[in-house]
Amino acid sequence: MDCIFCKIVAGEIPSIKIWEDENFLAILDINPNRRGVTLIISKKHYGSDFSELPAEVASRFTEASQKVAKLIKVGLGVDRVIMVAEGLGVDHAHFKLYPCYKGGEGHLSTNLGPQATTEELQRVASDILSRA
Repeated sequence: MDCIFCKIVAGEIPSIKIWEDENFLAILDINPNRRGVTLIISKKHYGSDFSELPAEVASRFTEASQKVAKLIKVGLGVDRVIMVAEGLGVDHAHFKLYPCYKGGEGHLSTNLGPQATTEELQRVASDILSRA
């Protein structure tokens, strides 16, 4: 299979992990449009059409996303975290978590941001994990 997320799960492509369990992996988005955008990806491959995702998997996705959202909220000091069921760029089920910073009210875009460096992402991961 030529799925970039499956390759990340298998360790074939590097990523900045901030959380994982037996079913899911949370990594920082390499093209964040705001600091701390995080992807929750399933370790097992499922297509990204949310309407086709088995209900049990969708429920576990939500639970995993809540755990990671709490880490982000505390670690980055944000008021709240928005969850979006993604799937436009990669056909592998994943949710994106968008930290909401004070003064940033208005709208949320799922457009990609500029590519972050590994060092930038490691600093964000350190901020999140140091306060967890």
